[in-house]
Amino acid sequence: MYKGTIFSQFIKYLLLLLSQYVEDMNIRGLWTILFLSFAPLVLRSQSFDTEYRKADSLQRAYSFEEARAAFDSLLKGCSDSSMVDNLQKREVQCENGLSLLRFAGNPEVVAVKTVPARSFFLYYSHLGDSTWMALPNSLVTVPGSTWTNAVYLPKGRGTHIFSAPDESGSWNLNYSVLGADSLWSRPEMIGEEVTSTGNEILPMVSCDGKYLYFSSDGLFGMGGYDLYRCKWNEDTQEWGEPENLGFPFSSPADDFLYSDTPDGKFTIFASNRDCSGDSVRIYVLAFEVLPVKKALTDMEEIRRIAKLRPSVSEPAQNESVTTGHGEIRDTVEAGTAAIRTNDKQYEDYFNALSEHRKVEADISDLEECQKKDRTAYVEVEDETVSKDSLENILLVEENELFSLQQKLSGISSRIQSMETDFLSKGMIVDAENIQPDKKENTVPEKPETSIYTFRKMDMAKKRYFRIRPKKKVFDYSFKTGEKTLIVPVDSIPVGLVYQIHIFNAPANYPIKRLKGLSPVFKRKLANGKCDYSAGIFHSYDEVMQHLNIVKKLGFKDAYVTAFDSGISVSVNVARKREKEQPAATYKVVIRDLKESEQEDARALIMSNSKKDIVRETENNNVTYSVGPFVSKFSADSLANALTAAGIPDVTVEILQ
Repeated sequence: MYKGTIFSQFIKYLLLLLSQYVEDMNIRGLWTILFLSFAPLVLRSQSFDTEYRKADSLQRAYSFEEARAAFDSLLKGCSDSSMVDNLQKREVQCENGLSLLRFAGNPEVVAVKTVPARSFFLYYSHLGDSTWMALPNSLVTVPGSTWTNAVYLPKGRGTHIFSAPDESGSWNLNYSVLGADSLWSRPEMIGEEVTSTGNEILPMVSCDGKYLYFSSDGLFGMGGYDLYRCKWNEDTQEWGEPENLGFPFSSPADDFLYSDTPDGKFTIFASNRDCSGDSVRIYVLAFEVLPVKKALTDMEEIRRIAKLRPSVSEPAQNESVTTGHGEIRDTVEAGTAAIRTNDKQYEDYFNALSEHRKVEADISDLEECQKKDRTAYVEVEDETVSKDSLENILLVEENELFSLQQKLSGISSRIQSMETDFLSKGMIVDAENIQPDKKENTVPEKPETSIYTFRKMDMAKKRYFRIRPKKKVFDYSFKTGEKTLIVPVDSIPVGLVYQIHIFNAPANYPIKRLKGLSPVFKRKLANGKCDYSAGIFHSYDEVMQHLNIVKKLGFKDAYVTAFDSGISVSVNVARKREKEQPAATYKVVIRDLKESEQEDARALIMSNSKKDIVRETENNNVTYSVGPFVSKFSADSLANALTAAGIPDVTVEILQ
């Protein structure tokens, strides 16, 4: 609701209350004046809200030209900045709608099924059983909403694409790749082209891996969530720019989860157009290899196509209907096969028993997982798996176990209540002879290509994805006022460098007394003490610029030292060599980057350097070159950061 309406309602109720409870006539007169002052504002806000609802209705009814004019009229008299943004966005959506209607399709609708919104994805039976995992989980660690409460994570895949929130709260498309070390790469966003200021959700890769389908409410669309697809680019090894699937797949309502069946017979997607707020409709369409597109202008035809009515009547529950494209079958959900009566109480009872067994199995699996992870935590030695990472996994498992135990307790209480009710009515249930549910394989090796089955699948059991820990990247640039970083002596780069000697002190000298100088290099001396020196500088002028900073921190005896390829030399010799050596420029080269490493490499380069990045591809091998660097130290620093992050084959080379 527009906030002007809320304001107007508040004023009206306030004035009504005051008129009832204020007896003093003078005060009543004052409130009458106030009412007359606010009345025009109240009437304007009511009028605005009415006109806004009319414009919204026109947009939802595909009358985009009229809706755009209505939003434009409201925009001219609006001063609220947030509402101005909203009105401008709605105008753009109407313009997009007009554009999309110029290239509209008219697919043959084979069947429609209305299902609950929170679990609609489970009715895509061609995606298989136990392929959707509830949130939160170890890949997406936050709870979702109606449209983002689960992710599609089928077993056996080496790459998962899913939606997760970024730092701003928007949901974006991410991917994670299984490495040879059996660890999953840290989730990374797919790319800028596929990312909007809105939300991108419910991604689905085509059976041949060439297309990525998803929904977005922030890209070029006609309102709500529209459907989009990207094509995989073999040359760049990236997903291309998204394109709107167009009308009638996209509408001013919310449209989700486009998927073609593996048998090539059907195209399926869901939408909340023309249904209640807690439901969506799943549309099964005849698959079109080359869909015919044409411009639509007749509003009656547009609205008829948008309703996506089946070419045959919808079957009653658990009935099947045969069309020219095959049979659309609505099967009974798991657990009901054991029911010998149509009595709803029996059905609820056996479903509860089935759910009880499933939760018990989940608890058993999770407890087994906990045992393995606790053992791994005690025995961990591999540097690639940090104890912090395993602690997080154990914490997630503990929380999930508690949740499952609470759920099991609730189901047990429900079953006990049902059994008590049965006994009071003289009903007998032989629960001991009920066997665990046995579901038919909904995706057989040789599927019946003429049949699509609506059947609610089970959610997947929680699997724990072990994510590769993020390696710490050390910053070797000179700093003060921060936490002191002690660096090994062998980290000094090759070539001529200067340092600032602070003092000689015992090896256990308290770090906090170094007053935030960083980095500090500690060398062990023959007398048992250690040499403490700060910074890496590549010219005498650069080190002199920082010497007084160190002295003013209280280290009055600090002085400049010099090293050439790790060997101590006098400052005079170093300055002479500095003048004699030619001014070289450098570049950082990263060769043979894998697809899973490229996003990490780009992010690290951009966060550590503002230099130019050149990307080259030869024989499917990707190489990045970054430069030019006047200072070899700067090039070394970037190379060290990339290497520390696990990027292989990083070198510093002289530019020719």
